[in-house]
Amino acid sequence: MFELFAPLLIAQENTVFIPPVTTAQEEFLPHQAPLWNEDPAMEGRSQPAKSPVIIEYQTILPLPGTLNDVPVFNSNSPEIITEEGILLSTFPKSGKANPQAHLNTPLEGRFDIFTHHISRPASAPRTLYQGLLISNPTGRAKTLKVLQGLSYLNSEDAPFRELPPFVEDPNGYVFSGPGSRLTGDLLRGKTQSIFPEQLTIAPYSTEILFSLPIPPSSSRSTYLQLESDGTLYLANLAKYEVNDFMLVEPDLPWNLDSRKDVSSMVQSAFPDAASPRPAEKRFFTRPPHLDEWRSLLTVGRLVEPRDRAPIPTNDGSRIIYGRVAGISQGSQWVATAAIAVKILG
Repeated sequence: MFELFAPLLIAQENTVFIPPVTTAQEEFLPHQAPLWNEDPAMEGRSQPAKSPVIIEYQTILPLPGTLNDVPVFNSNSPEIITEEGILLSTFPKSGKANPQAHLNTPLEGRFDIFTHHISRPASAPRTLYQGLLISNPTGRAKTLKVLQGLSYLNSEDAPFRELPPFVEDPNGYVFSGPGSRLTGDLLRGKTQSIFPEQLTIAPYSTEILFSLPIPPSSSRSTYLQLESDGTLYLANLAKYEVNDFMLVEPDLPWNLDSRKDVSSMVQSAFPDAASPRPAEKRFFTRPPHLDEWRSLLTVGRLVEPRDRAPIPTNDGSRIIYGRVAGISQGSQWVATAAIAVKILG
């Protein structure tokens, strides 16, 4: 039995052999080239035989098996993020500043999460954080188990690179990008410690499953297999690093074991000294806090622009490869292969 993440489509183009053709010294565009009997350079020469076209027919069979019914929280549109906002939310529409940004679709039992996004800030380069919120809408605590979880950056974990058509990879060390490494490691049953083994969500509360950085001009691919013991809402959000500061007391002539009444201690030690200097501001950047994620979920809007929706059509000139965001049905294609064995003797 083989388990794959999506149906396998096998396509093969017809083989066409076109030999090189000698052209005149003057180069023509296709619609400008003269016919054979109108070209003075070809006068007195015999017209060459037409080149044969070789067509080989092969049978393409459908892949046996079926797609399972595990729902997938699929966040891939927009692929490129240039602003803060909501990428995908299954939360209820009520109480939200932008109801159209929420699907009002709870998940429970077995479900998966897949996300892939690229950070390209529209303004100054800064780190983008991807936050996945989990909400418990009931009066009973809920437990979410992380059966398997992986996340890779192309800038650090799996750079994009070209590979030969065929490479042996018995240990999972060969990959062409974050999605390639993600798929290979998932098939091998690997998981990362950056994700908790399980998360308990208190009644009527919202927690964060992960908050992962995406540096400027980098992409992150993430996949988790989850199981909950009740109804949950999910949201994938994008928020930039937060500029913050802290108050730092000026250096004192000794090490203080306590911060109690620093001013009186200084005056007691140095009666003739001037009043102590005011605390200094030290600036830094940090990941968003949980309350900041919650606020973005309530007042935020969908990240724009969204990718174009895929259009199924028989017109080859109008096929659009679009990325999607939503709840898809099915996470693995389960196939069986029948092998005929001839027994001798």
